[in-house]
Amino acid sequence: MSLKHPFEKARENREQMKQQAQQQLKDFDPKTHQSPVNSSVIWYFIGGVAFLFIMRLLTLWMGG
Repeated sequence: MSLKHPFEKARENREQMKQQAQQQLKDFDPKTHQSPVNSSVIWYFIGGVAFLFIMRLLTLWMGG
């Protein structure tokens, strides 16, 4: 009884995974998948960091 070489099985698995990935990319519809993070949260965070940076600059310019 001859067994398959382990690299041959790995090659078959790799090819199968490539085909599955290509199928998933082809079936992907961005309208049905929404972002897990609300974009307003990101903008509030960016705004808060900018506000703190501006306040820090103002205190340095005023001699603090």
